[in-house]
Amino acid sequence: MGYSLTTQSPLNCSYDATRVVAVNPASSRCQSRPGHQPNALAFPYDTHGGTVLVTVYGFRYYDPVTGRWPSRDPIEEWGGLNLYGYVGNNSVNAWDYLGLELAAFTQDHTTIPLEQGHRRRGAYHVSTWPGQVAYLPVDGLMGYAKVKIKGSFDVELYYNPHDIDDPEEEYGQDSENTFAEHERHHASISISNWNSLVNEVNPLELGWCRQVCADLATAYANAALEFWSSKSDLENERFDEDTYHGGHRVAQYENRFNAARTAYYIAKQAWVVSSCEAEGVEDEDTNE
Repeated sequence: MGYSLTTQSPLNCSYDATRVVAVNPASSRCQSRPGHQPNALAFPYDTHGGTVLVTVYGFRYYDPVTGRWPSRDPIEEWGGLNLYGYVGNNSVNAWDYLGLELAAFTQDHTTIPLEQGHRRRGAYHVSTWPGQVAYLPVDGLMGYAKVKIKGSFDVELYYNPHDIDDPEEEYGQDSENTFAEHERHHASISISNWNSLVNEVNPLELGWCRQVCADLATAYANAALEFWSSKSDLENERFDEDTYHGGHRVAQYENRFNAARTAYYIAKQAWVVSSCEAEGVEDEDTNE
């Protein structure tokens, strides 16, 4: 924010999401600071001997000294397993300026590094999907409600150093590709399906709309999540099967995908015929 503060004792400043509030060191009082970016609020907290300035972005605090979010994601596991994460820890390639929508994964899969890992033998990939992407943030009011879309995705690639010395050079059972190339193809499958989900469900974020429309949008978005994530798992397993006959769980993933596809088509059709699409267009100037 380009603003520093030195004071020996923190003050309990009141603030809201429409104006910047900070401590005035001369008067030791809280005051508005006109001319600064809305929704970015200065707020001090005690660290045993001094006060550090944190920034408040609507829902969460950000500590510019450590580069971390000291407060958890307010929707907890619905935004992913990492409760202190932000856009899947991929802020160079993704952003979430309102903290409300899904961010596309834009990093080129060929640039994803393989890190050392010991959870499995050989080389492997880990795709992290949220458990839910749509939720109702407030109780319905006289038959009306809101829908928020929130969640993060990440894909990580690993190799076990006990089995592989250099994944960029060594070839596995897939003799046409190195370990790194094989795992990066897995990453491309997962990324493609995630981005398809993003394009489909972000328009389902709704402002105040009829409760029935909020319920249909939420059901559709979460069914789409299960559809695209199960499709990703199945395609990854089939890739292993086609490459070196290693896809031993194809039938299991097919069963899950078929069930997800049925539920997805039902939820999508219910949304399409509902005439709810024109309702509840969210105001981008608010964080409520």
